[in-house]
Amino acid sequence: MGTEEETESENEFLLLLRCLGDCGETIGMADSDASGRAADIKGLVVKALYHGYSTLYLWRRTSVPELKVDFTDFASIQVTARALLETALILDYVFKQPGTEGDQELRHCAWRLSGMRYRIRHDPLTTEWKQKQEDERKDIKSLEDRVRSASKAIDLPEDQVKKVLKRDGWRIPVKNNRGGYDQPRWKEIAQQAGMSLKLASLQYDFLSGYSHSAYPAVFQVLQAGTEAERRSLCDGTFDGAKISLALLIRDFSLLFPEASNLLDEREPERRIVEKWLDEPAHSGSDEVT
Repeated sequence: MGTEEETESENEFLLLLRCLGDCGETIGMADSDASGRAADIKGLVVKALYHGYSTLYLWRRTSVPELKVDFTDFASIQVTARALLETALILDYVFKQPGTEGDQELRHCAWRLSGMRYRIRHDPLTTEWKQKQEDERKDIKSLEDRVRSASKAIDLPEDQVKKVLKRDGWRIPVKNNRGGYDQPRWKEIAQQAGMSLKLASLQYDFLSGYSHSAYPAVFQVLQAGTEAERRSLCDGTFDGAKISLALLIRDFSLLFPEASNLLDEREPERRIVEKWLDEPAHSGSDEVT
């Protein structure tokens, strides 16, 4: 990729980051409803911005003068890009996809419950944290009750409700063609968000390989001996991060009229969002789910 192309790519990324940040600013914490959804949505947007900033930083090269290090850290950019993608998919799955109030309540409460179960696994080291853990146990009990109530609204069988109440139960079981139930995988959630089968599969597997130190990722680290090779391994990931940002902006604007109005008023950002949501042009596939 030439310098002019890199500059254009970086400018697109900056516009998307700025647009997402401005969309988030349209929703104040005071707008949170009793369910806590608005506050949690805003939290996801802030988290996505952090991952976006880090992705941009890594794209611009990593420099540690004290150690005489200056290179393109293509390995770390895969990790931040995966975190950005997962944040976009959580926003879509938990808050944008549900078609009924019961489904919305179930997904939101199950997602909260799953995260809180991880927190209380550890023994508190201080009196303060012990009290906090006791308070969180009460919150967990309240969430469990809300999950059971919401499960009835969508007629989820009791054996499947038990799965939702477990630590990894935030992905709500759906009927399969064998008469049973399956929890959707990340790739399936990505397809439901509008990504093609090809991109959802290849991108998520590739990024996960770096997060989990899979052999192909380690092999690539050893093989990418030149700066040109390291840059080339960033290009697709940087474009993939733009798709994640476009998904976030799209969903946020669909959830909040104020954000939708802001996007309507900013044609350059809207065009870039539409460009990166026109995913067949970037995935090599004309199949969009």
